[in-house]
Amino acid sequence: MSKIDVHHHVYPPEFTEALNQAGGDPSGWYIPPWTLSADHDIKTLTGTKTAILSVTAPGPSILAYALDTLHADGVIVYTRYGTSHTYLGDAALAPVWAELDRRAAVVFVHPTHPVNTALVNAHMAQPLFDYPHETGRAAIDLILQGRTRQFPHIKFMLSHAGGTLPALVDRVAGLLPHTPMSVVGLGAEEILAEARRFYFDTALSSAGTTMGMLLGFAEKGHVLFGSDFPNAPDRSIKYFTRQLEGLEVGEEVKEDIYFWAARKLFPRLAGREV
Repeated sequence: MSKIDVHHHVYPPEFTEALNQAGGDPSGWYIPPWTLSADHDIKTLTGTKTAILSVTAPGPSILAYALDTLHADGVIVYTRYGTSHTYLGDAALAPVWAELDRRAAVVFVHPTHPVNTALVNAHMAQPLFDYPHETGRAAIDLILQGRTRQFPHIKFMLSHAGGTLPALVDRVAGLLPHTPMSVVGLGAEEILAEARRFYFDTALSSAGTTMGMLLGFAEKGHVLFGSDFPNAPDRSIKYFTRQLEGLEVGEEVKEDIYFWAARKLFPRLAGREV
């Protein structure tokens, strides 16, 4: 069964050179090799017919040009910007959200490293364990600062099954409204409803336990296939793809994840053969 991959990175030579000149990825992750032939091979391995390409963190800043001139399918943003804890709900980013809301844009939220780049140990580059929490942080920040309600036309897609959001949002919903830090107009049900409005990709997150939680949490049609190529090794992508294909869910659910949800989210794909 063919798939549309919504979490698929590209490393043009100029980007790789710039990363190397800057001292590499501050998260501790290696800079993966990328070629057109390797890209084709992984698409064949996973049964992918179409891939939505993006540049992983750290990346260039382009918005209006990408959407209005290049007619990109959406934009990628990172979970945090600057040298401090400026996550996506910060007021400084509201003008950006206003422009994206006006275009009803798809916004792919990809994790980047936290302010503290110190590794727990030499084996724990931050993408292994810290990145999913960064995605959860950015998502809950968008909710609690009111951005998801202020800009309702933006379609936010979270990397890696939403990171820690599905696992921890009930904790926030059950605690925050009953504390001095509560947010006016955001009770438990409102927090949970906003969290379920996100879209989620399956990249590196399609093992049974994670997917069972995600499918029970997300709105129907809001879970999409992703591979995280080439940042994830081919063997890892194969492992997680097999996990996804082996899920004991109906074929209708799998087809929705593989391609129908992406075709609905990205209008350009609606008429393409899959």
